[in-house]
Amino acid sequence: MRIRKTRRVAAAIVLLATLIVPAAASAQDASAILAELKEAASVFNVKPGTFDPGAPSASAVAGAIVTDRIDNDGFPENFQVTEVYSITQPDKSAGAEAYWLVRYRTNSRIGAFKNPVYMEVVAYDPANEIPLGVGGFYSLDPWWSLQVTAAQLTGAGVTAEQLAGWIRSQPMPAGAAASAGTVAAVLVGLLGMVNGLVPASGSGISTERLIPPHLGDFHGEDWHWVYRDGKWQLIQGFTYEKSGWYDDGQGGREWHEAGEWVPFGEAIPGSIFDLPDPSLLGERGQIFITPAGDVSENVKAATDSLGDFLDTGVGRNLDPEKWKNLDDRQRSVVLKGLISRGARATGLTDTKMTVTFGADNDTGLGGYWDPNNRELFINTNSSKFDDPKEAVRVVFHELRHAAQADKAAKLGDKSYENLIRWNQKGGNYQEAGNDYTRYSGQLLERDANRTGQAISNALFGKLGEKK
Repeated sequence: MRIRKTRRVAAAIVLLATLIVPAAASAQDASAILAELKEAASVFNVKPGTFDPGAPSASAVAGAIVTDRIDNDGFPENFQVTEVYSITQPDKSAGAEAYWLVRYRTNSRIGAFKNPVYMEVVAYDPANEIPLGVGGFYSLDPWWSLQVTAAQLTGAGVTAEQLAGWIRSQPMPAGAAASAGTVAAVLVGLLGMVNGLVPASGSGISTERLIPPHLGDFHGEDWHWVYRDGKWQLIQGFTYEKSGWYDDGQGGREWHEAGEWVPFGEAIPGSIFDLPDPSLLGERGQIFITPAGDVSENVKAATDSLGDFLDTGVGRNLDPEKWKNLDDRQRSVVLKGLISRGARATGLTDTKMTVTFGADNDTGLGGYWDPNNRELFINTNSSKFDDPKEAVRVVFHELRHAAQADKAAKLGDKSYENLIRWNQKGGNYQEAGNDYTRYSGQLLERDANRTGQAISNALFGKLGEKK
């Protein structure tokens, strides 16, 4: 059941029909017209929690919709249906038993619309061997759209008299202006009544998925998924077309690379992955759901210890405009200066180590920390080495791994440190090659990533102040 080219406009046609009917019916009074509109709306305007006998389950419908949007409409893998309000059979006549009308909300938005309600027709009739099918008609719920319009009009203080005056001032067929007052009254009455027709969040069946923290972010053309405050959030952003220093809006300057995506605006809660394994218990579950610790003290220690270094000739080479003209040896000198002066900022107490710069065939590898040989390796063959912000992030990410193995390092409270130590042991550490989702979602990696990213951001913020 796929009617892709018509499904997005169908609701708009329904909505226009409800608004055009009053304009053509000057002989009827407003109350009669409103009564007709309410009756027409009753097809899909049902009380939240209404699930007709024989309907597919809310979770099954939500899962099918998600699969369809991701596989066939190009939605991001983060997309999900968060709440299903009703699944009803609008037409019980012979031949129509397989069609069900669903109202639901998702974790996405359309343009400036916040938390819209959707309606969708799905197919399901196991008695006649028709499996659950989605991907036909779906659209914004017209009553939700009218509620938004009502809020806008109410906020603007629009009255029926003002609306009637506007209608009279517009070019209309002869005789139509006489019905302006009726039309205005119908519209204002309609907008006032829809508040009772739109389901409130929490009044349906929740189909939102529980997820563990995960390091990877999703970049779309205009949207970005990031893990914040214990949940995935969807935020808008801006892509820089040219490399250079830009005002940060707070009196400072920041360097941004061409093609770099920077988030802004209000975040929308969402999620992406189911829990890796429902059987995970104890520490095996905690390493995925424990938030990474507060690294503000580490950031302060880094900026305090490296502030003067950033003013030296070597330190100023971190400026992206200068970095791009340095060869590998010169870049290594700059990073060695950062390491020797800033390693302790990560919590590391034993700073004896071998720092090696070399070309590894794995261009996606920024570097690694070898605890057995106490070696910090930085890959000069990685694209990260060409971006000073990324190179600095990698350095402090790996130094944090060194601190994690340092028994004298202060990484957080006792329970947090114990969990870090547990995550380091043998089979407790999730290797990237086996399962990248669990690798990047485990506490050891999220802790190092937060440290590296925070210190890199702070140091380049300092550089920006000097521009």
